[in-house]
Amino acid sequence: MIVRLLTTFLSTAAAMVVVGCCSLPRPPVPFPNIGASVQIKLNDTEATLTDFDVSINFYEWEEDYEFLVQEIFLPNGTTLVEVFRMENGQQLTCRYDHHSVEFENAFFGVYNRRMFLYPANVEGVDWEKNFGHLPENRDGSVKTTIKENFNKDYQKKHETQGRIIDDKRDEGFWWSIEWKNGKVSVQIPEEHRYTAK
Repeated sequence: MIVRLLTTFLSTAAAMVVVGCCSLPRPPVPFPNIGASVQIKLNDTEATLTDFDVSINFYEWEEDYEFLVQEIFLPNGTTLVEVFRMENGQQLTCRYDHHSVEFENAFFGVYNRRMFLYPANVEGVDWEKNFGHLPENRDGSVKTTIKENFNKDYQKKHETQGRIIDDKRDEGFWWSIEWKNGKVSVQIPEEHRYTAK
């Protein structure tokens, strides 16, 4: 009985520490000495023949822009325009960008997912914390056409709404994920790789 109570207490305390760390304000991430004003940090990658997971963080140091817009181009031809709220050079509330795929059977082809990222200002977004889906980019050249199973938790609770009112799309950059023969690789332009220490 005492062991069970002690285990429950320690588990609860550990969970509170994790939640507490996420809710604490984080210090500003310093502007990098080299590289661009928008950078990506690769946190983790995992892959098998049936699935992959990629976790990254975005960093942005554009004084006139409070958001990052990411246009995602999927292998099946569908697209997504999504937005992240930024502050002090980083995503808020322990957010990170997570990309994953899971198939029932082994996949032996080549899966490419391409993303185009740039600073912007938006309005009218149905936020999930500091993340949301937009119907389209500012000039309407990329529209959200994903099916209901992509980011399904977000889509169950939120509307794809809002609009970009200003952006630096002309200074955006491409990054990509390739999954092949059970291995995943992430391509980020060198100047956009996270360099701040």
